[in-house]
Amino acid sequence: MGSVRDLTSGGCGAWSLPGDLSSAATARRVYQEAATEVGISADLAYDGMTMASELAANTLHSVSQHGAAAEARTRNRVRSELWLYLRGSGSRRELVCKVFDTCPGWKSGRAPSPFPLPVAPDATGGRGLQVVHELSGGRWGHHLTRARLGRWKVRGKAVWFALPAPRPADPWLPGGDGLTARDAGLATMEQCSQLSAGQATEKLQAMLSARGLGPRLVSTGPAAADLSVLLVTRGLTVFCRGGSVLIETAAGDRQHYTYADLEDATERAVCMTEELEGAGANPADR
Repeated sequence: MGSVRDLTSGGCGAWSLPGDLSSAATARRVYQEAATEVGISADLAYDGMTMASELAANTLHSVSQHGAAAEARTRNRVRSELWLYLRGSGSRRELVCKVFDTCPGWKSGRAPSPFPLPVAPDATGGRGLQVVHELSGGRWGHHLTRARLGRWKVRGKAVWFALPAPRPADPWLPGGDGLTARDAGLATMEQCSQLSAGQATEKLQAMLSARGLGPRLVSTGPAAADLSVLLVTRGLTVFCRGGSVLIETAAGDRQHYTYADLEDATERAVCMTEELEGAGANPADR
């Protein structure tokens, strides 16, 4: 199980969500603790709690719709997880919340639009993503990924939203001897920008291995001229150079991240791996 302190050390907290109606309440409680830890205002935290509970409730519909088939495919109990981590820095820092489930498909049979259509007043459901879209100001999305908890990192999907969590203007306590506990993680994240290419690649290897991709990772050798290359899977390469991570597919799809956002870079690499490996699958099975 995760801890909100994972956020302030530059990591990602992961919590297992119950497979019953208490799932939404659990998501609200965890999000509230995390928002307090990273300094999000009470009003904004309430919006985040509302969105987290909506996403957690949505996973119950996914499980009921796809549970039997997904359980047969993964040979594992269908489950959902709540993930929280920080990305960005300074005024652009934000708290990312993701709710993962091991059901690869959607209740409607296709992934939701980034601009959900209004729901009829007499509808009995379907408002969850519309609520997330409105409260997040459009800062939400979904993607294929793998579980973080459990021995087997089973495949599934995640739906996410992000809210601003800007760094306080002056994190130093008057008369104190350093950063506050809340902001200790900020220093840790900023220190990442000082990593060499080789060090950044080592961290990425460890993070990708923790997501079940370890056996396929191939390093091209020691870094030279502050450049390190990591082959994740056929058609997907990660380059670390000059404080930046470039994730590139053979088709030319490129994603850029800074060393301070290795958590986000890892998640994107996992997503792109799943997309490449699932390209030939039946869309209904994803």
